[in-house]
Amino acid sequence: SSGINAEYGAAGEGALSQITKELTWPLLNMSFTVAPNAVFTEEPMLARWEDSQQCWRTDGFEEVAFEEETGTISFKTQFIGPICTFQDSYNNMPFQSWEIRPHGPGCVIFTLIAASVELEISIKESACCLNSPEDIELDGIRNKWLPSHILIQKLIAAGINVFPSEDADKYVSISNKEDEIETLVYEQMALASSSFAFS
Repeated sequence: SSGINAEYGAAGEGALSQITKELTWPLLNMSFTVAPNAVFTEEPMLARWEDSQQCWRTDGFEEVAFEEETGTISFKTQFIGPICTFQDSYNNMPFQSWEIRPHGPGCVIFTLIAASVELEISIKESACCLNSPEDIELDGIRNKWLPSHILIQKLIAAGINVFPSEDADKYVSISNKEDEIETLVYEQMALASSSFAFS
């Protein structure tokens, strides 16, 4: 009957799974420390490089543990090769609030409150200065005046994901804006921001 076949099939699959398990390599205990300038607002995800498919894969890891204080990730795997950490690029979107307010002659302070980070950046002429957060991982870039594109690069490299890409609307619910109108509004805000606050 079909019931007997189903039971036999399940038993057969169990035996095959046990044989396959016995033929695979044993799990290796591994650990590494993430870069000291990397900020993780959530537990990092491990991935391994699959050369035959030319892609990163997140399977093949067991007993993953992340010690936030030391930045150490420990895990078990049977794979040896390049391993990296991932985190969600859109974990801070949509933003909760933002504000631009005057701060002395020709200077403004931009505050952005997102899901897991709050940034405060001073902007003066063509340079920006990260004021907060106070995370130790950001000591190398905090309180230093940098061109805006350099500050953005350094924040992204540190894991501060608050810069949406052009296709961000495919991954999070955001309000699409008319490009031309958005540009005009930003230009007008820039002209008036040394005297008026916007949020």
